[in-house]
Parts: sequence; structure tokens; C-alpha cells
Amino acid sequence: MTMTSIEPTHREPRASVIIPAYNEGRVIGRSLAALLNDSVPGEFDIVVVCNGCSDDTAAAARGAAGPGVRVFSIDEGSKTAALNHGDRLAITYPRVYLDADLEVSGKSVRALIDALRDGRRIAAIGFMDVDTRDRPRRVRLFYRLWMLHPYLRRGKFGGIYALSREGCARRGPYPAVVADDTFVRDCFEPDECASVPDCRFRVFPPRTIGDIVRIRSRAYLGNRQLHGRDAPMLLGQRDGHGSWLQDVARRPDTWPGLPVYLYVNLTAKVRAARLYRRSDYTWLRDESSREPDQEVSAA
Repeated sequence: MTMTSIEPTHREPRASVIIPAYNEGRVIGRSLAALLNDSVPGEFDIVVVCNGCSDDTAAAARGAAGPGVRVFSIDEGSKTAALNHGDRLAITYPRVYLDADLEVSGKSVRALIDALRDGRRIAAIGFMDVDTRDRPRRVRLFYRLWMLHPYLRRGKFGGIYALSREGCARRGPYPAVVADDTFVRDCFEPDECASVPDCRFRVFPPRTIGDIVRIRSRAYLGNRQLHGRDAPMLLGQRDGHGSWLQDVARRPDTWPGLPVYLYVNLTAKVRAARLYRRSDYTWLRDESSREPDQEVSAA
């Protein structure tokens, strides 16, 4: 294991932020810049765990590092191994778990951890903004429909979430699963998780339909790995399918996207079923969204 460390200037950071990063050299600087832009130096204990990287992720993270940022490298290419390693190295609670390819401000992270301060909630999630501005029309049509899913109305348990000390104890170590976010979500009852409107994070979707199929296949495969063959058809939406259909029916502007949406999800389900039968849990991700030329949005 190798490490680069810049000691925090604050004696007690507000939270530890754990960022697993696998071959994220093109975007890790953007993610760290967004987080640090409106943060006081040392406000957060930021732990970047580069896992099994064959690119310059570690060097890019070091180049973007500031006070309170520590960069580690492990040989194993595993997100859950990186998350567990980050937990062992983090110095405080709450813990914020952040994907390396999205963008979130320090202000949003503050709102997330503040939601845990009174102890009534032990997990907290934010709300996702999908940046489709320069994506092809078919990609925009798909996400216009996907964003109508009822389970997104209470926020998105994925990309970024925060756990209190009690929440981390409840979750325990991360198992070697594809759907790590779903595993964590299933550890908590809905009333134990705070939905925080003031926490918004920006994601950059794939540029091709083929890459959307890849990440949807991963979602279905991960859900099957956790829940078996009877996993819900729509990940994270156990009882909201009818509500989604009603919302679509009331939105004629979304109807042109239905063929694309159905193609993506049916293809992904078939692919996930095939991989599940083979017990093939190879990580599926898209590369088209990892573009270095995305601008960091204003806080």
C-alpha cells in the first residue's frame, strides 16, 4: 500500500469522506475540486482509496489534494474492499461515502451530515441531478423517464450517502457484492434515513445507449445477487411501478422515450439473468461518462 497525506488544518473535521476510485484519473480531480471549492481547509477528513488502478488516478488525486485529503492505493480492484479500507483509515464520524465520478459541493455534504446531528436518523441521502445537456437525444429521453421513478422522490441512496457511528455499526463491513449501495440501503428502515433536499449531487450519464444497458445490467445483476431470482423488476422500487406508469401517462412529453426505455431495461434484464446464472459478477461500468472536460458547477 502506498499513501500520500496532507494533514488536516482543523483539529476535528466535521466528517470523514471516503472516496473509492478505480481508474478515475480523468475525473477524480473534478470530484475533489467540487468538494473542496466551498469547504474550509481541513473541514472534512477526505480519504481517497485507489483500488487496482492501472491509470494515473492516484497521481491525479494527489494533484488535486488539499488540507485534509489523504490518498491511498491498494492492489485489489474492488469497490467494497476500498470502502472497507477507507473505513479503517477514517478518523471520525459521521462517514460520507462518495463515488469518485460525481460532483457534490461542501455545502451539500454539510447538509447531509447535519441531518444526522440530532441522532434520530442514522443514515442520510441527497437528491440527484442528471446532467444530460450535451447527451444524444435518446439518452436524454431515457433519463427523462427514469427520473420519474417514485423512489427518487425521497432522494437517491447511491452515489453519496452519510452514516452515523450507529449507522456504520448497523451496516458492518461491506460484503463483496456488486450492489453495495443497495446492500447499505437495505440495512435501514425508511424512517431511519433522512432525505435531505439541501444535498444535491450532479451525475454525468453515459453518452451511448449501449453504456446505459451496461449500468442497468449491473443494477439488475446486483439486485439479484442480493435478493435472488425474485428481486424486484425495478431496482429500489418494490411497490411504485403503478405510480410510475401513472406519472408517465400524465406526461406526453415523455412518451417518445418509451421505446428506448423498454429496450434498455429489457435488454439489461436479459443480460443480468444470464450473468446471474453463470455467477459472473464482473463489474460493469461505462467509460463514456468519464470525460475530463466537464466543468465544475458553482456551489
